[in-house]
Amino acid sequence: MKPKTLSFTRGDSFFAAPGLGRKARKEFYSALSHIFRGPLVGAAGYSDYLCKGYAGQLSREQLKQLSRVRDSILRLNSVTDAFLDIIAFDLRLIRPQGGPCDIRAVLEGMAADFRQSRSPGRGAVSFSGPDRPLPVRMDPHWAQTLLSELVSNALLLSDGDGVSLSLYGERGRVHAEIKCPRSRLPPKGKLRLFLPFFRLPENLYPQGGRRGGLAMSLVRRIVELHGGIIKARRLGRTGFTVKASLPACAARGAAKLVPE
Repeated sequence: MKPKTLSFTRGDSFFAAPGLGRKARKEFYSALSHIFRGPLVGAAGYSDYLCKGYAGQLSREQLKQLSRVRDSILRLNSVTDAFLDIIAFDLRLIRPQGGPCDIRAVLEGMAADFRQSRSPGRGAVSFSGPDRPLPVRMDPHWAQTLLSELVSNALLLSDGDGVSLSLYGERGRVHAEIKCPRSRLPPKGKLRLFLPFFRLPENLYPQGGRRGGLAMSLVRRIVELHGGIIKARRLGRTGFTVKASLPACAARGAAKLVPE
């Protein structure tokens, strides 16, 4: 009798586990969590160790660069948490239970972090949102991942004109829209931004570098898990816009992920 195994799928979920018992699914998730989180926890600890001067005094410039490294590690931790939460959801180990998260406050924090850590070679990003709160039923670190992945993937595809991220509320929904006026996408054909391993043609990155990954598929999964809708359309000849619409939330309480 062949043993049951977990299989990777290119469908709507990252992982499919048909017929597997809860114990096997939990063991798989625990192993995956250890593989992903272990190195990140270690890297964050080592950066804290250096920042506190335990390995010797650092210059002001060294501390500045090290703080950027630490911020990048923390952002990667947030993305990893969201990714592992989605896997746990696909493995039927948890289910989302919503509470209000002010996504506008998340945007403000992200904009401040971006201005502080911006480097000369990094594309320009403009942020806009209303003066009032925009609560949605979403865990804060998922909201952070949703917005940061929208920006980072749009910058990855941008052809130098920068991108803009705007938040606004309308008819009981909260919209997060990223606009990229000029991108490296081919001018014709369907937009395939939500494919799990979307990759640009090799000739569009002649000097190498990152060309693919989870990309917008992670954004799509976060939006759909929270009852939202996400769409992409072309903007001009090579530009594009991605709009995520989430149900607005006026209740109080903390967003949670609870065991099944």
